[in-house]
Amino acid sequence: MRLIIAKIGKNQTVSFAVEELIRLIKTMDKNLRLDVRQYDKKDSSVKNALWIGFDGSVTPSEDDHIVVKVENGAGIITGSNERSILMAAYRFMYELGCRYLYPG
Repeated sequence: MRLIIAKIGKNQTVSFAVEELIRLIKTMDKNLRLDVRQYDKKDSSVKNALWIGFDGSVTPSEDDHIVVKVENGAGIITGSNERSILMAAYRFMYELGCRYLYPG
């Protein structure tokens, strides 16, 4: 199976969120082929992609709001700020079954 990961923009935190998604997905399934692409903005002509970054669907804010709408490996992971996008990426992986160990 092949999964297209489409990063929106060049933000460092969003790039880290994409790196974390890649790392965790590859840990879960080593046979999955990942096609990572970068775009300046969301391109509606690109089908079956998992978009990560600011797409304009969430109002920018310092308050954290996340949106995770993914079906069959395609959809959007976004938030109200860079930190929210990273949190949304972790939430997506949590919903896929990842569990995170932490002190306390």
